Amino acid sequence: MKFLTKRWYLAIPAFFLCIPLLMILYYQASYGYSFDEAVECFKAVGKENTKFRQGNYSESKFHEIKPGNSGKDIFDRLGTPLERHDGDTKWLYSLPVGGTEYYHERTFIMEAGKVTNVICRFHTPQTKN
Repeated sequence: MKFLTKRWYLAIPAFFLCIPLLMILYYQASYGYSFDEAVECFKAVGKENTKFRQGNYSESKFHEIKPGNSGKDIFDRLGTPLERHDGDTKWLYSLPVGGTEYYHERTFIMEAGKVTNVICRFHTPQTKN
C-alpha cells in the first residue's frame, strides 16, 4: 500500500486500461456474447445503432426461446416481431437504425410454426447471413 501512496499516479493508467475490459465483460453478461463477439461490439462503440421491439421484449426473455418452441411461445413471451420476412419464416425482434451495419441482431427462423434457429449476434459488415 505504501507503494501506491508514493506513486498514486500509476493507478490512473491502470484504471483506464481496465475500462475496455469492463465494457467487454458487460457485453458478455448483458447480451450473452462470446469474448470475441464482445470485443467486436466494443470496437464498434459509436457506430452501432439498434432498434429493439418495445413492450414485453427483454434479452432474458429472448434467450428463453429455443429451437422447437412454437410461434405462440414467442408471442406470449416477446409479443409481435418488428418485422416478418420470407413467407413468415423469419421473425425480426431487432433492426438496424439508419442503415448502420453494426447492430444487435435478434431473429427467429421458423418452419411449420416451430423455431428452427435462433440468431443472437452482433452484426458487423463482415457477418455472413
